[in-house]
Amino acid sequence: ELMAKAAGYERFEDFYRECSTARGLDNRKKKSIEDAIRKIRVKVTHLGFMKQARHLGPPANHPDSRFEHEGKTYTVEQYYALKARTDPRYKPVKYPYLPTVNMGSNSRKELYPAELVTIPPGEMRNHLVKEDPYLNAAMIKYAAVAPQIRMDHITNNENSVVKVLRNNSTAAAFGLNHISTEPTKVPATMLPPAKLLYGNNKVVEPEFKGEWNPSGRDNLTFQRPPVNPVQGGYLFAVMVVGNANPNDKPTVDGMSAELARQSVVSGVKLIPGGSTLFSDGSVDDMRIKFEKVKEKGARLVMVVLVDAHDHGAVKLASDALGLPTQCVKLATLTKNPRGVYSNLMIKINAKLGGTNHTLKSRLEPKEQAAAGKTFQSPPASLSWIFDKPCMLVGIDVSHPEPGADRQSMAAVVGSVDGAATKYVAHISAQSSRQDMVSDLTNAMGCLLTSFRQRNNKRMPETIVVYRDGVSEGQYHAVLRDELPQIREAVALQGYTEDAVKIAVVICTKGHNTRLVAQEGPTGEMMNVCSGLVVDSVITSPNLNEFYLNSHAAIQGTSKPCRYTLLYDQVGFKMAELQLLTYWTTFLYSRCDRAVSYATPAYYAHWASKRGKDLLAAGADAADLQNICNVCSRDADSYNMFFL
Repeated sequence: ELMAKAAGYERFEDFYRECSTARGLDNRKKKSIEDAIRKIRVKVTHLGFMKQARHLGPPANHPDSRFEHEGKTYTVEQYYALKARTDPRYKPVKYPYLPTVNMGSNSRKELYPAELVTIPPGEMRNHLVKEDPYLNAAMIKYAAVAPQIRMDHITNNENSVVKVLRNNSTAAAFGLNHISTEPTKVPATMLPPAKLLYGNNKVVEPEFKGEWNPSGRDNLTFQRPPVNPVQGGYLFAVMVVGNANPNDKPTVDGMSAELARQSVVSGVKLIPGGSTLFSDGSVDDMRIKFEKVKEKGARLVMVVLVDAHDHGAVKLASDALGLPTQCVKLATLTKNPRGVYSNLMIKINAKLGGTNHTLKSRLEPKEQAAAGKTFQSPPASLSWIFDKPCMLVGIDVSHPEPGADRQSMAAVVGSVDGAATKYVAHISAQSSRQDMVSDLTNAMGCLLTSFRQRNNKRMPETIVVYRDGVSEGQYHAVLRDELPQIREAVALQGYTEDAVKIAVVICTKGHNTRLVAQEGPTGEMMNVCSGLVVDSVITSPNLNEFYLNSHAAIQGTSKPCRYTLLYDQVGFKMAELQLLTYWTTFLYSRCDRAVSYATPAYYAHWASKRGKDLLAAGADAADLQNICNVCSRDADSYNMFFL
């Protein structure tokens, strides 16, 4: 019954009927079931013991379930039929087409028929918080503690860790009983906020709020729309994926009309084309329909998801064609929260190859003319290192869930323009739980090739790498394993080591440091403003590092990102690196806010997540390579597919 519900069926009979077909369950439904059962303690009823479910196995009657027993080979169904003759605990398998439950690993399988596995009362369904958006939101809200409440707990609550350590004899033996309940006071610097340039040379100044125009963009147009409009606009199709209810048609039609209206306001006119398409969520079905709408001139497909689990399958079908898709949940359209269409337009414009905004030049128009032509666009807007060709690189590796035997996903993204707004990406699967990128030479080679294609064959003279996802104990491994691969990629392009200067910056959010400000008259603790930097007292005495709070806290206490300049051929002054890093957070193309860490690293995070979704939907290494090639082929193609 759990399998049927996880796969989206109300009745077990309907579920088993699909399992019995020649095609069997598709990968999306298998993943939903596996996510539901993984790491649950279950009872094997005929043997009476408890074990932990790990994966789905092949059906009991499938050849892939065969194993050797006493010199002969049996499927699971055949084995149970054999044992039922002599052991009363065993019975013939009643539902041989059901997937088995694997309680071993992928390499050493331990398969049991699903009908003989039960979940005892009290066992929590795996990933329940992750799967239930309401429960997830409630958990986040509960964990989000305002600065003053957090400080009151530390200083006044007898159960706070500081108070417990002060009165503990074991802590005293290790010298931990003298920790003060008062926070450490440190000097800080406020960096100047960026000024943003939109269409019609309209300048937006977020100041220290870290956000701008949050209620919509009725008075702003994008700085540059996508290229090659047809009849002044861009044709888009609409597809509903999943078991749609006919009563939802007005909601979907309303979405098309409102999106078309909002697109005109944003300066990127979207033109609805054709009737709404419907798909059951299979990759093959969606791919055929995507091919047809692309042949008819559609530049974008708006995909309404009845079930969010279909997201990976949608992207696998569309990314391989180089056709941008923008997914939106049906539940979101039903609620219709304020600003949803303006937020959709931000992503759509970037996916189609447009530019939402850039930084404003710090030079007057006459000074810009006198400065001459530079790679940086606009001149003197981001950093002096962009006066000559420069690439910002983000690297991240995401790992499978605990207990899963799936591969890890490495993602490398790189900027390819003088405004640091356009990125290309390379994603690749590698050994599970491996933190260092194994295919970095090839990945960087692809990014450098894309950079040169877009910049008259010029090579970046400077590469600044923002590396996410490594701990302090892995700094040496980054220099030993990854930096040489970057150098090798440069050499394979025909350039010497001295021709391209490299800097490596580690981004760390997995720490426990919080920065709060004390308001003068009341002494109340409050969140710090966007742009606050701390680079002394609490930083390492042996490393060049700083804490930067680049974002405005939405709820709870904001957490700054710690940046460590691990390797530097560029010759950065720390103030220059701090400002460059801070201003990149304003160039994030998914929202109208400065984000919490450097945009290249953030994009690498999204690219690695996209890779995980594609793998879960059935993609292999060849599919990933093909998607990267298709989506970085042309200067104005579907480059930023990972948004």
